[in-house]
Amino acid sequence: MGGHVDVVGALEPAGAPRGEERRRWHPRATLTPEHRRRVVGSLFPESSDVAHWWFRFAVMLSLSVVIAVLGLSLDSSAIVIGAMLIAPLMTPVLGISAGLVMAWPRRTGSSMLAVAVGTAGAVGIAWAVTSVLPASDRVLTAEVLARTSPDLLDLLVALAAGAAGAYATARADVSAALPGVAVAVALVPPLAATGFTLAIGRVDLAGGAVLLFTANLVAIVLAGALVFIASGFVPPGRLRVAPGRIRAGLLATVLATTAVSIPLAIASLKNASRAQNTRAVNQAVVTWLTPYPALKLSGVSIDGARVTVDLVGSTAPPATPTLVSALTGILGPRAAVQVQWFQSSVVAPARPAAPAQLTLAELRPLVDAWLAGAPGGASALTVTDLSSAGDVVSVGLEGSSTPPPATKLAVAISKKVGRTVTVSVDWRMATFATTPPGGTPAPTSGDAARATVETWLAAHPGVELLGILQSGASTTVDLAGSDPALVTPDLRAALASALGPYEGIVIRFARLQVIR
Repeated sequence: MGGHVDVVGALEPAGAPRGEERRRWHPRATLTPEHRRRVVGSLFPESSDVAHWWFRFAVMLSLSVVIAVLGLSLDSSAIVIGAMLIAPLMTPVLGISAGLVMAWPRRTGSSMLAVAVGTAGAVGIAWAVTSVLPASDRVLTAEVLARTSPDLLDLLVALAAGAAGAYATARADVSAALPGVAVAVALVPPLAATGFTLAIGRVDLAGGAVLLFTANLVAIVLAGALVFIASGFVPPGRLRVAPGRIRAGLLATVLATTAVSIPLAIASLKNASRAQNTRAVNQAVVTWLTPYPALKLSGVSIDGARVTVDLVGSTAPPATPTLVSALTGILGPRAAVQVQWFQSSVVAPARPAAPAQLTLAELRPLVDAWLAGAPGGASALTVTDLSSAGDVVSVGLEGSSTPPPATKLAVAISKKVGRTVTVSVDWRMATFATTPPGGTPAPTSGDAARATVETWLAAHPGVELLGILQSGASTTVDLAGSDPALVTPDLRAALASALGPYEGIVIRFARLQVIR
């Protein structure tokens, strides 16, 4: 920070009154020279204190960044607010505003240098702290995501907060409001989010955090400069002596704010469109389900033009062409619908309640008998989970055949135990590749699995890759399409050849109807 000395208030008209008389003589210039010196002292260090100022600035900035990163990782708003309160960046940012309106190039440059060094240092510290966190703590929490998608409202908040910060700095009687300003327009959390997202390889999200910090920075400088002029911080004589330099500084700040507002305005329009589409999609899904009261909507998610509908109930979901047609008018011709149905059924007991409790060994024959009624027989479905907790029996299934109605299994179990039983069935379509005799499990390669699947997909239109999950020696490939028959045996053979003949290759298929 600069150490040169200016005598503020020295450029007053000759013979101008002082104190209360001066404020009546020029109502716009409401600050006395003593007040100006206090403001200058709070924004710029004395030449003899520059080294100590930099030390204090570095210590407080480092601590605030560490606290902010931990708050982002823990998804704690309270911790992030604590980082905002001790962050020292607001002082040099308002120093830029004061330097511009007072036409002090050295002090403006010193404040800009402090902001630049603080910005780079904050991002570097955040990256380093994130890198040493356990992998389980390096996740995208809501606090991180909240600082990676700014819009025009964030710029408006920063303008208002910058004006409040400058006014609180210029007026000693409202300076207690500065901590609130620091919380309203956060400078360090976006920088911490930038380092955090860079450390986990999400450069796309880091760009949004940088945009938020830039918007806050230029808005504070612009609003602060205007308020410093309006509050009488700039003596009238200074405005007459250096109007060109003051106008040039303000013009540069206005242009910078305008440039930042363009991507923020685009983001605001996208957010508004996304919110409108979300409301329309939810309404279309509710309308589609209205004739089926036995089905409850547990969730709707939208990813681009793909809509996933989660249902819970005792009856099978209705056909999707009507819903897809409605969504095509909302999301465009590439609209796709995936329905996930969690089947559940409750039946009354066949006879008065009895204290009998079925063991898993007793449940399994009932489940096998129930699965025999599947379209492809019991062999087309694999039981992946079977559990009993009180009067609730849960069955997890995987396979290429639709399971029979859960009501039939609930009736069989109720007759066996003599009381009301709830049966829930969670089914996922899947096919399995097993180990040839003598095969030995071995670690898998994610790159090899993805390359193999993508090569296969190129020759099999109508099937989409949802994801590949690897855990130890197990590789799971999730596919989607309109017909399970599209998944031919050659994919299993190709994966076994690429990854090695070991048990653990799972191909799961979800029905997906796409209108193009």
